[in-house]
Parts: sequence; structure tokens; C-alpha cells
Amino acid sequence: MPFLSEADIEQALLEQLGGLGYATASDEVIGPDGSAPERESHDVVLLRKRLEAAVLRLNPDLPPEARADACAKLAQSVFPALLEENHRIHTLLTEGVDVEYYGEDGVLTAGKVALLDFDAPERNDWLAV
Repeated sequence: MPFLSEADIEQALLEQLGGLGYATASDEVIGPDGSAPERESHDVVLLRKRLEAAVLRLNPDLPPEARADACAKLAQSVFPALLEENHRIHTLLTEGVDVEYYGEDGVLTAGKVALLDFDAPERNDWLAV
């Protein structure tokens, strides 16, 4: 059996995900030194501009501060244990992010910010890197 490098495995997975309809990108393009960088360093895994664009697209009726609060809650680690943190993020992705904001009438309102559209998956930004 021939040796498979990490790059070989990554490429095979990107091809498989591309076949499922995911957009794909390489670090040479969106990495910090890429031709169209989307992150400042290799340790940044959250593509912030994509997240903000998706939150706006999925929640256009919510005020900007509610959308920004949801993005901040997703980006900020809460639990030191990886399993607990992964569960928290999964819950945010599947159930939405609880936020409070002042409505147009000045009343403090509670709401949810959707991070994924399960009813129309084509509205989501599926990207494998």
C-alpha cells in the first residue's frame, strides 16, 4: 500500500466535498499569505467576513448589534474542555444564538440569530479548505 501524506488525504477529502456541492479553497488562496486572504494567521480558523455575511443573509430583519453579538458569542471560547466547547458550538449552529437587542420601539427584546438555514441549505455558505 502506498504512503498517503496529509496533503494527499486533504486533497481527496476536498475533491469528495466538492462533488457534494461544497465550494473549496486552498490555503494558497485564502490563507494569510494567499492571493485573496480571509484570515490573518494560520491559527485563525473562523473566517469572520464569511460568518458576518451569512448571519446578515440569514437574519436580515435583526439589528446589526444583535447580529454582531451572535458572531462574538460564536467566536468566543467559553469552556476549557474541547468536548464541552464543541457541544456548545454545535448547539449554537443547530439551535441558533440567543441575543437581546432593543427593538425599534426601544423595548429590550430577546431573539435568536440563525447560523444555518436547515429549510433551504443552498442559502448556506458551504466551504471546505
